This record gives sequence, structure tokens and C-alpha cells, in this order.
Amino acid sequence: MAGKLPGSLSYSSYSTLSLISPFYTSTEQIKKLIDLEMEINENLRKKINDSIAYSHTPDHIRKQGLTIKYKTNSNKKLREMVFFEMKNLLGDDYVITSYLDEIIETSNKIKRIMEYVFIVLGLIALVLSFFLIWTSFYANIRENICEYGIMRSIGINEKQSTKMYIYEAASIIIASIITGTFIGVVISSTLILQFDMFVELPFIFNFPYKLYFILISFGMFMGLLGSYYPIYEVNHMSLIKIMKGLSE
Repeated sequence: MAGKLPGSLSYSSYSTLSLISPFYTSTEQIKKLIDLEMEINENLRKKINDSIAYSHTPDHIRKQGLTIKYKTNSNKKLREMVFFEMKNLLGDDYVITSYLDEIIETSNKIKRIMEYVFIVLGLIALVLSFFLIWTSFYANIRENICEYGIMRSIGINEKQSTKMYIYEAASIIIASIITGTFIGVVISSTLILQFDMFVELPFIFNFPYKLYFILISFGMFMGLLGSYYPIYEVNHMSLIKIMKGLSE
């Protein structure tokens, strides 16, 4: 027995939904069921001497849906022609015809648009994070300006001090990326598992590698750039001014 059929959200294997869930069977099997129903009704009619009208006959079984599967080598033009012919033939307000290729193409377009939206929103967030990192490192340098002056006085040059602050920023950014990725994957997987449990679909882990690496690359660049400008400004100040403090 099938637990779930693709493309059918109303078909369920849960026992609590068995009364409202459709079932699938062959034409011969449904004919046998209708014959059995008619035989039972006929026996009842003979017993109570009542007339019963029958709306179904074994030779004319009403169909609820029709699915057409094309061959693998069929071209798009042929599939569209068959679809429009079927739509004209079954042109009725109570008959719904759908073209799976068109639905898939529309879904892919929406997916691409959503990816672009996420990229734009991510870039906006990264630009704002640049100013946040810049102000944070600038405040950190102001608070530790005396320690920086002592390191400059014992022989640390501008290149070494720049590397020191950039390495500090890189360690913070990498730790944030690892932590954020782990938390995001866990939360999203939990939500998808809950959704798949209700619709009875298999769990598929589809990680957006392209979007992820694009945002990670821009994030690393913005973070390192935001940490470079404060130390660059301090490196071009005289050691005497640094030792006195920026406020003087």
C-alpha cells in the first residue's frame, strides 16, 4: 500500500484521515464494488418492496481525475499542443486542467526571484554590519590606545599591528559564521521536519550553497574592511599623540 502519492496533498496514510482521504483503485475493482452494491440494493428492494434508483452502472464509471504522462523524448511543443487540445475539449467551469511543466517553470522563476531578494537583503545587512564593525573596532582601539602605544614603543611596526587587529576581526567573523550556520541549519531543519511530518513527505536536505558562499564572501570582505580602517587611522598618528591618548 502506498503511504503517499506525489502531487496529491489530500492523500494520506494516517488512520485519523481515512474517512476524508481518497483512495486509488483499478477500474475493474471499482466495477466489482459497484456490482456488489447493486446486488445488495436489489436484495433490499425485493425485501421491502421499494424502488431504488441507480445512478451508476458498471459500464459508465465517473472519473474524478485524469493524468497524462508523456514519453521521455517528447518535445515541449507536442506537450503544449496536447495540453491546449485537452483544455479546449474539456472546456468547462467544473473541469480544471493543469500543465505540470508550466507549474514547474513558474516555481523555478519564483525561486530565482526569492534568491535575488535574499542576496539584496543580505548585501544591505552586510553594508550596515560594515559600519557596526568599524565603530566597534574604533571604540576598542580608543579604549586600548595606551596598550597599543606601548606595543609601538617596544618595536611593533605598523604592518604587524595591522595584522594583529585583522586576525582578531577574522577570528570573530569565522566564529560568528560557524555559530550562525549551525544554529540556522538546526532551526530550519527542525521546521522542515515538522512540515514534512504533516504532509507526509520525505526529508530532503537542500542547502543553498550558492547563496551561502556569496554572502559569506561579502561578509568576510566587509568585516575585514571594517576592522582595517580604524587601525589604519591610528597607524598614521605619531607615537607621542598615541601615548597621550586620542582625546588630547
